[in-house]
Amino acid sequence: MEHKQTKLSAIIAAHHHFALTEQCVRLLGEALAEISHEIIVVDDGSADGTYERIRTKGDIQLIRNAKQLGVAAAWNQGKKAAEGDVLLFLHNDILLTKQALQTMMEALFSKSDIGAVGPLTNACYYGIQQGIQVQGNVRDIASVRRMVHQVEQMGFRPEPLFFLEGFCLLMRREAADAVGEFDEQFFPVGFEDADYALRLRRAGYSLLRVGTYVHNCGGSYLDDGASWSDTWERNQARFHTKWGIIPGYSLMVRLDILKHIDMGKENLSVLDVGCACGTNLMWLKSHTPGARLCGIELNEKSASIAQWFGQVEALDVETLEREEWRNSFDYIILADIVEHLKDPWSLLKRMKGFLKQGGRLIISVPNVCHISNLQNMLHGNWEYKNTGILDRTHLRFFTKKSFAKCLEEAGLSIISTEPNHILADHQRRLLQELSSLDDTDITQEELSAIQWIFVAEKMISAQSPTGERSRCARPN
Repeated sequence: MEHKQTKLSAIIAAHHHFALTEQCVRLLGEALAEISHEIIVVDDGSADGTYERIRTKGDIQLIRNAKQLGVAAAWNQGKKAAEGDVLLFLHNDILLTKQALQTMMEALFSKSDIGAVGPLTNACYYGIQQGIQVQGNVRDIASVRRMVHQVEQMGFRPEPLFFLEGFCLLMRREAADAVGEFDEQFFPVGFEDADYALRLRRAGYSLLRVGTYVHNCGGSYLDDGASWSDTWERNQARFHTKWGIIPGYSLMVRLDILKHIDMGKENLSVLDVGCACGTNLMWLKSHTPGARLCGIELNEKSASIAQWFGQVEALDVETLEREEWRNSFDYIILADIVEHLKDPWSLLKRMKGFLKQGGRLIISVPNVCHISNLQNMLHGNWEYKNTGILDRTHLRFFTKKSFAKCLEEAGLSIISTEPNHILADHQRRLLQELSSLDDTDITQEELSAIQWIFVAEKMISAQSPTGERSRCARPN
């Protein structure tokens, strides 16, 4: 799609860290030199003389807040003053090169439904755009330019994301006007970007992560002594009150799951059980527009969002009865679901009935044998938490072997198993000692896998080798 913009407005929210703001503005001026533009810096209550010092750095429009109002308020002020039909929202610790900006602009105007794009980076709040490991100090401009070149040479494809982080957000003016202002309740920073992304999605716009790079120099929008964890928890609670979801649980695409789906399959049909806000459905829809996409989600607010991308129902999967779904799906996703169920054994058999002949279940399940859990038990601890293997909402616990047995006895043939590893340095010694014991056959892989991903295929018969129908043993 041809890009016909007339002007780009760059809006920088700055709170303290004048040196970073100066560097951000200088490089941005170089990146924008050949196109019609304006740079708006909102000095959001800085106490280091940012306003007086930045005004000497060229043709910059300055807005000054006597006290800190927060990133959302600063961006709203800049947006109101901006004249461009393309808006670039930035934190003041970001280094954006001309090449990176060009790549982002091309992606933004590649399709008419794209509302906003964002780059890869070395560090960000949620981690969804943090795909680059940076060695050494790359704060100098030459090093940043080399990083941009290296990343673009890696050939990252533009990928649809459910939300983009606000450290560097390039947006169509028409999309920003359709959605309105950033929500200023998320003070001083955090979740204002996730909230805005959901509103862009609700308005029908797509969001892309682009295969280029900007560098985050690591400044902070918090005042000295302010607790980032307290700020995060407070704004996360506000986000949950507004949307009824937690981003870390509900807004992440499971590429480790989706890579097992054949996107070229004719008349592809997928059921995502526990689909949350439909992130996997969103990704599938963007890559296979003609696919039949269905979802089941217990949380009604999450389900209402997921309905933007497929046929999603809000219900308890353990009560699900759908005779019309028998032999209907090429793939069924059960990502971190079975451990939450009262009767996962019956669910596996029911899901098998919904698969076409040769259809596949893709399942992720926590590994109760992970070294962290064993280490806690050696200290006499079995403590439920808000996340992780001992998530307080987990009702069932599995090892690789025990879950493989359940799949096989449900009439499913295991095609592959794949670990997701998490291993802390302090766990390595215990791992070595346990795996060296003579009276155990557990492997280091089984001890270091925090989660297992199983791909299982529907077999012709659910009978055991002896000809008798088998059943997975359940606890008494």
